[in-house]
Amino acid sequence: MSNLDRYRTRKQAQTPRKVYLMDPASGKMTEDWILVRSSLSDEFIAARDDSMQAVQEIVEPNKEKRKEQVSDIQLGLKVALVAGWSFEEPFTDENVRNWLRDAPQVQMMVMSVADDFSAFFAEPSEPSSAGRKKK
Repeated sequence: MSNLDRYRTRKQAQTPRKVYLMDPASGKMTEDWILVRSSLSDEFIAARDDSMQAVQEIVEPNKEKRKEQVSDIQLGLKVALVAGWSFEEPFTDENVRNWLRDAPQVQMMVMSVADDFSAFFAEPSEPSSAGRKKK
């Protein structure tokens, strides 16, 4: 492997990561999960580029309506980061959008995972042992 090859991450960025969800009422992890794309994935980069174009095309004179349109475009970027889920509801962009709109804690988690490059590129670490080792 050449020195340049070690920095080629595009292929790894295409594989979403399974993330289990926390119950907001209890704080405990659930069996529900979503697949999160890297913010370096081709799908997200295309959505980001489209969103920048969409923002530039907003001509709404009313400030509040303009803010709503920008907010909707930003939500669309978060939708683009979700690649699948374990829920019984069909996985569609519209269903993801409606769910994320009402689950801001999941929006934050999706963005955090998508930007955590070690989740997509780093070698998995060995599990740590519980407690200190005796001398």
